[in-house]
Amino acid sequence: MLNGANSNFAKTIRTFSDGSFYAMEVPPGEYFVEIDSTQLQFLGVESNPPRRKFRVRAVPEGDFVEGLNFTLTSKAAPSDTAKARQCRYYVQVGLFSSWGQVLLEEYIAENLFEEDFHVVYNSEYNLYGLITEHYTDREAAGRISELVRDRMYDDAFVAEDCPPLTKPITYRIQLADFEDQAAAEELAETQETITGEQATIKSFQDDRYHVLIWNKEKWRDAFSSVKSIRQVSVFQEAILISDPGALRIRVDQPLQVYFGFFREPGEAESMQVEMARNFPDIAIETEYFEELGITLVRTEALNSFEEAQRIVQSLGESPGMDVTILPEIR
Repeated sequence: MLNGANSNFAKTIRTFSDGSFYAMEVPPGEYFVEIDSTQLQFLGVESNPPRRKFRVRAVPEGDFVEGLNFTLTSKAAPSDTAKARQCRYYVQVGLFSSWGQVLLEEYIAENLFEEDFHVVYNSEYNLYGLITEHYTDREAAGRISELVRDRMYDDAFVAEDCPPLTKPITYRIQLADFEDQAAAEELAETQETITGEQATIKSFQDDRYHVLIWNKEKWRDAFSSVKSIRQVSVFQEAILISDPGALRIRVDQPLQVYFGFFREPGEAESMQVEMARNFPDIAIETEYFEELGITLVRTEALNSFEEAQRIVQSLGESPGMDVTILPEIR
């Protein structure tokens, strides 16, 4: 079923035998697409997500929208096998191609819902996902899913997760990587003598041996650590990577300080003026997210982690502000 989000447009679409579908002559605008509830009831299944929202752009050559996929799962009670495996449930907010973008979405979600969200890596599609905590009760996850769809993203859905459970990505310091395992083991021994930290040698399906230390949940903690360890001459080439995914995070990564987001334009403007007064040598920007109806207030791109930290530390525990550092999104 295809329905206009802000219009009376409505159209019934029939699928092909493989489940695919298409519709032509859809005017520009925003739309919801969902599977007919009568069909879902007849089949005894539920749709994840329940519906998807998309936009048709007004462009001369005509717009083309794809990727409007749905997963149908049985509404039957969990099997004894699933119970025995201690399966859990989480809400997937969305998938993102950019590491910087998913960190921003995490920041927004945690402030909107006052819940912990986590970034995961989907190796099959090389995408980053944003998920909630795990829940033992599917109904509890369903309530959170409805809340997320109402306030944030229409395509959030509940996913069943059986052991081994999906784990959030962590951040590790890579001292170096080698083609030869013996060379990697030698460096690991050297660093343990210097730092007293135990090193791990790991391969990320690239036929190389990566010498890694530490395992931090928050990228900012790891970022600060890699800056420190690069001061040791033998580790000047150390970098930060994500695990899993092995995303190489540059030490000179441009950063931005976020001062929060606001639903009222006047509040965002007031914050922008106040921060510009506090930091006259730094440009303060705003960005409006139409889909969420919020305005973000942040600095321009900063060239050093130290500069970003200075801003955060100077504000301290300012009431009504949730200040953080995030990588610049390009």
